[in-house]
Amino acid sequence: MEARAYSFTFLSNEGTVVIPFFQRGYVWKEENWSDLLTDLLDFNKNHFLGSLILKEQKARVGEPKEVLVIDGQQRLTTLSVLVKAIYDLFSPEMRKNCKDILTQYLFYKKHATDKDYGIKIHHSRIDSEHFYKIIGQVVNDEISQLSQNERDIIDENSNRIFQCYKYFWEKLSEETEKTRIDLFNRLLDSENKIIVLIGLEDKDNEQSIFDSINSTGVRLTTTDIVKNTLFARAMELFDRSI
Repeated sequence: MEARAYSFTFLSNEGTVVIPFFQRGYVWKEENWSDLLTDLLDFNKNHFLGSLILKEQKARVGEPKEVLVIDGQQRLTTLSVLVKAIYDLFSPEMRKNCKDILTQYLFYKKHATDKDYGIKIHHSRIDSEHFYKIIGQVVNDEISQLSQNERDIIDENSNRIFQCYKYFWEKLSEETEKTRIDLFNRLLDSENKIIVLIGLEDKDNEQSIFDSINSTGVRLTTTDIVKNTLFARAMELFDRSI
C-alpha cells in the first residue's frame, strides 16, 4: 500500500477509473457541496479534500490501464461534476481554450487512432446514466452539455448527481468570470495537491479494506452486506481463473 499527495490532474495518468458495483450510489447533499465550494473559493489557503483508495487492475495486452475506486467516489464524482459545471459556464471562447485540457482529464480513447472518446470515470450502474449525461460527449470537437430546459427540470426528486451539477452551476453563475477561471485553473493545477491517493497492491484485499472503512462510518445495510459478500466470492473465483 502506498500513499502520496496528488492534484485532481492525476486522472490524466489513468486509462479508466471504475467505481465497482459494491459501492453505494452517489449520496452527497447540498451541505456537502456548499462546504466544498466555500472552501475552494477561499483562494488564500491550501486545501485538503481527503483521500482516494485505488487498486490497479491487471491490464490485458492492448487494453488501457484500469483502476478500481475502493473508497472516495463521492469526492471524485463531486470534483468531476464541479469542473464540468465551471466549464459549461465559460464563454464559448473560453470553452474552446479549455476543451483539450478537460478532455485529457475526463475522457480517454481506447486506442490512439479511435475517433470517439469514452468517459474516463466508469460509474456504477445506479448513477452511470446521470453521470455520463452531466460529463457529456466530445462531438464535432466540442464537449456537450445540458440544455437550459434540462437544467430547469432538475429538482429535489432528481438524481443526486443532477442536483449536484445544478447546485454548482447556479452558485458559480453568480460569481465573476475571473473567479470561475481562477477556480478552474486551481483545480487543474498539477502543483495543487488537494487529495491523497492510496494505491493498493495485488496482495491487498480491497473488499476487507472497504468493509473496514465503512465499519467506522454509516453502517452497511443488509443488502450492502449480502452484495459485498457476493462480490468478495466473485473476486475470489475470478482470481483463481487467471
